[in-house]
Amino acid sequence: EELSTGTRRSEDEIPNLNRLVTVLKENDFSEDFIREVRNRFREELTLKDAVDLKVFEKKLREFIGERIETSGPIEPGKGKPKVVVLIGPTGVGKTTTIAKLAATYGVLQKHDVELFTIDSYRIAAIEQLGKYAELMQIPFAVINTREEFKNAVSASKAEIIFVDTAGRSQKNSLGLAELRNVLDGVQRNIEIHLVISATSKYRDALDIVSRFSQFAYTNIIITKLDETNTLGPILSVLNREKKLSYVTTGQGVPDDIELADKQKLLDMIDFEMLYVDQPC
Repeated sequence: EELSTGTRRSEDEIPNLNRLVTVLKENDFSEDFIREVRNRFREELTLKDAVDLKVFEKKLREFIGERIETSGPIEPGKGKPKVVVLIGPTGVGKTTTIAKLAATYGVLQKHDVELFTIDSYRIAAIEQLGKYAELMQIPFAVINTREEFKNAVSASKAEIIFVDTAGRSQKNSLGLAELRNVLDGVQRNIEIHLVISATSKYRDALDIVSRFSQFAYTNIIITKLDETNTLGPILSVLNREKKLSYVTTGQGVPDDIELADKQKLLDMIDFEMLYVDQPC
């Protein structure tokens, strides 16, 4: 028997729906996301599926998984360098993340890479990245203007140029406009990744994703996965248009970075509340 035949049933007609809501709330998914998933269950689940908690969990994993699209690894440029830019708010770990990527591609995989930074604000960050570049024997340049960026990319013989940027508050409209002006100096073979912390609150994450959209980023890197127990806030803001490329799991360079994996992220969600008070 179908729970729905074109009309949405009331919630008390759907077994275990309260358990679904509890699981999503315990994992800090947003109210909007919970409402969306709840409505999907009310419209699409059969009575048999709603009663069987194992099937119920499988369906819930599928619904959440629909939000997670992964991109696979960064592909080096052929003939001309692939320009990989990391953008994002302050404090999310962009500089360490770009050092991990540079080490992975330049040291471990032996690709020809260069490191740029578009950041004249944070002297400490420039020095930190410069030290990483020196240790890895990777060319390093500080970029201040649109023209410098354009010329440096044009002159490069690297397969990949990794570009760090100054952390900008998503509320700093002027700062975002300045950065965008510099990045607009390069139009081809450029790949922009938004870096966002797994510890972000939902409303902050939503604001970050929205305000940085002016950069037309296609990928998202989730950092600090080791510093949170709940992925709900971040997963709530994802959509399939923006693909997850990498996640970071600590401060180690280059060890604590890995390709985003949908199944691993789903396995971090605690589904145990579905089974509380259930007979063995």
